[in-house]
Formats: sequence, structure tokens, C-alpha cells
Amino acid sequence: KAEALSEAKAWLRGLTKEDAGRALTGLPRSLGSRPEPLPEPPGRTGSEHPYDHPYFWAAFVLVGAPD
Repeated sequence: KAEALSEAKAWLRGLTKEDAGRALTGLPRSLGSRPEPLPEPPGRTGSEHPYDHPYFWAAFVLVGAPD
């Protein structure tokens, strides 16, 4: 569990705008309208890796046994 959480955080921090756009276009139409990418946190603009800021991934925590 802890390893999977660590991998997910690392993936999100390394995700580029282009990767995020491809992921969004790959969603099935049955989900309704496609979501827009999340806005960048205040005071931060133009990053190649928009989701590397803790604003986007710090809320992911592990509760319970880490194995």
C-alpha cells in the first residue's frame, strides 16, 4: 500500500501538461463531459509539470497498515 501511494505521488509530480491532456482525451465518453485540467495554485504559472506542487498531491495519505 505504501509503495503504491509513493508511486502514485511520484507519477503525479512528474506528469506533464501533454501527458495530462492525453489522459483526459483517453477517457470514455460515457463519463459525460470531459473534465478540464485543474488550475494551477495561486502564485504559480507556466510550469512544465503543473501537478508537482504539493497543492495537488499532499492530501493523499495512507491510513492503516502500510503493507
